[in-house]
Amino acid sequence: MFRLIIILFVLTFNISYNDLEYNYKYPDTFIDVNKSISTKIDRIGEVYKYKTIVEWKNIPNERGYDIIALIHDEQVENIGEPIFNVNYCISNSCFNNSNYMYNKFKNGIGITFKLPEGKIDSLIIKLSYYVKTKNDFSNLVVTADYKHKLSNANCKYNNYNLDNDQIKILVNEDFYDKTNQSKGYWFYSMKEE
Repeated sequence: MFRLIIILFVLTFNISYNDLEYNYKYPDTFIDVNKSISTKIDRIGEVYKYKTIVEWKNIPNERGYDIIALIHDEQVENIGEPIFNVNYCISNSCFNNSNYMYNKFKNGIGITFKLPEGKIDSLIIKLSYYVKTKNDFSNLVVTADYKHKLSNANCKYNNYNLDNDQIKILVNEDFYDKTNQSKGYWFYSMKEE
């Protein structure tokens, strides 16, 4: 009789960041007549920085409490507090305002802030925050959304949530302009030898 001998080889693979290459689309930019919104993702060690910049080309006449948000998927979680600034210039003097109210959601961060008043020459809004991935080598996508308040400008109350990659206004939605979004991407793939 013959004996059948089975030998099993167990192969394990260790994939490190050195075995991977990454591509990201920088920046994805939404542009309309009045403003541009750029969004990007940076990797800093083992964490990622989600960042968006809104630059007004035509300063709005109606200036009240606007909302800006960075919205992510379930592959990441927020770590730390948001970093937020409104930079504006009047004549040759520039100012920085970081007064805001923020809501932390499971899928991102939303900021409510008042646009500065007076004759403004330039207006730039910046929002960023750090995230960590729940899985190694995740492909990441972040969406920036911005809602400009068109009427009832002095009302601070903004009842909203983050839904389907956008800011969802729950009360008086017609006080705000339409959705203005851009996305940042981070993709991993195996290196070609």
